[in-house]
Amino acid sequence: IFLLCLCRKIFSLNRFLFLDILDIFLHVIFNISILKYVNKFIKIMGVVLSDFYKVMHIVTSLDFGGVEKHMENIASAYNDSNFKHSFIAIGLGGSSEVKLRELGFEVICLGQQAKIPSYSAVLSLFKLFKRESVTVVHTHGAEANFHGLIAAWLAGVPVRIGEEIGIPAHSRLAKIIFALAFKFSDRVIGVADAVVKWLYESGEVR
Repeated sequence: IFLLCLCRKIFSLNRFLFLDILDIFLHVIFNISILKYVNKFIKIMGVVLSDFYKVMHIVTSLDFGGVEKHMENIASAYNDSNFKHSFIAIGLGGSSEVKLRELGFEVICLGQQAKIPSYSAVLSLFKLFKRESVTVVHTHGAEANFHGLIAAWLAGVPVRIGEEIGIPAHSRLAKIIFALAFKFSDRVIGVADAVVKWLYESGEVR
């Protein structure tokens, strides 16, 4: 434990990531998992004590499409000063980017390759989350789920939500990959009951 504390000091680990590592260490070595409750409590308190909840929506791009329209609907329905929403495209922007900016929202287009796996996408998102002290990361769609949830976990984002936007034709390998990716989330939601049913039947969510 002393060595882990020293590593945190040397490498300036985020306190949430540090506690996750410490929890795993204690569980593996001593079969003690009680720290996870302490970890959850600290994360929750960090959210409660914030002046507002900073929410980042992660998508593949912000040009034309169903997901882009979904982002515009979220922005149009926004009416709570306790939440500050931002919209992040892993790739490029476009029509939806312009509309969101016109509505007064922060929009960031990272210009990274979104094809899975993209180490540059994970790194860019990780740096963004660390810099902005994000409270909630909500990822929408396959590429955003994969890169965004991993980056959010690494950055110690307190609340991580994945969202499946359809019923994909995933191979057995893809199902395994996304089942692992969803492990980095606190919650996974589907846009329809049929999608939620598929998530359970496919084994991507348990």
